[in-house]
Amino acid sequence: MGADGRFTSWLQKSKLMATINMNAARTKPIIGRLAPSPTGYLHLGNAWAFLAAWLGVRAAGGRLILRLEDIDPQRSKPEFALALQEDLRWLGLDWDEGPYTQSARFECYAAALESLGGQGAESDQAEKYASGGRDLLYPCFCSRKELRELAGAPQAGGGSRQSGSSFRQSGSGFRQAGGGSNQSEDGNIRAGAGNAADGSYPGVCRNLSPQEREERQRSGLPFAWRINFAQNLRPEFLEFEDLILGRVNFRPEAAGGDFALRRSDGVFAYQLAVVLDDIEQGVTQVVRGEDILGSTPRQLFLQSLFGGERPEYAHLPLLLDHQGERLAKRHASISLRGLRAAGVSPEAIIGWLAHWSGLRTELSPCRARDLVDSFSFSAIKRECELLPIDIADRLLRLRAD
Repeated sequence: MGADGRFTSWLQKSKLMATINMNAARTKPIIGRLAPSPTGYLHLGNAWAFLAAWLGVRAAGGRLILRLEDIDPQRSKPEFALALQEDLRWLGLDWDEGPYTQSARFECYAAALESLGGQGAESDQAEKYASGGRDLLYPCFCSRKELRELAGAPQAGGGSRQSGSSFRQSGSGFRQAGGGSNQSEDGNIRAGAGNAADGSYPGVCRNLSPQEREERQRSGLPFAWRINFAQNLRPEFLEFEDLILGRVNFRPEAAGGDFALRRSDGVFAYQLAVVLDDIEQGVTQVVRGEDILGSTPRQLFLQSLFGGERPEYAHLPLLLDHQGERLAKRHASISLRGLRAAGVSPEAIIGWLAHWSGLRTELSPCRARDLVDSFSFSAIKRECELLPIDIADRLLRLRAD
């Protein structure tokens, strides 16, 4: 069976399961996922995201999947995969299925890409969206340097994209510099241009003629496969209900433009892999940091393209370092491994996260399972948090009486 046949078989199965799921919507459990990338050791920000995802499922009596997003072979390491599972168990966070790995699903991603028109294939999905003679997928020959220059160039209406990870405080908490989500008078979240995941791509290669594409490919230029999102935008891709933020509305220019499904080095893009995985694994609840809010319109588009059912979303306020920078795995001093080595207990971490987030009024150690009965997404505050520079010492002092 060819790649397109394999994907058609998978898609038919997924659509059948989606129909079954919709018919059983009143009785089916919530299916959530913990989806860490094994590219480093987990830190406090990861602990917060996974705690909230775990509580969302456990409070609903649902099922939780562990999925290792090891799609980048250069950065993903087996030792990190083992370490993060150990850290999750240490925190008291368990799962019902997995771990599954994205690296075992490359064939599925390739077949899905071909079904959309990559590698010259044709499909019903491509015909559904492509119009005016334009391909749904097209090769993009822009180098990383060119993309950085495009992202920093002045945009229509003035201003420029800002790609840094600094966050500034606004009326509703810390929001990413250069735009971001702001609460309007009607209580809805208006998502600004700064929420585009990597800056809006202006479609430089979209309008290349077939002859121009062929010449560039013959010359050996590397290329990514990019999807024509900007010309296929629909209102349903730009708004959704969030379990924490409420109604979220994106302006069309904030949706990020055409985006890559496969990089020029052959690595499949996060957007493609995560949507296909969520569909096949039946995920109905996605809990993640607010820094990934800008990916949602793209994923809603891909879910529609592949016939998936829209999950419910909860975008969490972020933990930031004392300078307002988003936490990363380079923050070794607040890695779970580092904190554990310093003598911090898992109950201290859970208790501090629960108190800071609004899930618990009392600042004291507790176990994750102690939070299940009273958990509600509506209790989670919207404001991001600057970690005190001495957070490790504070956690160490937080002990049960």
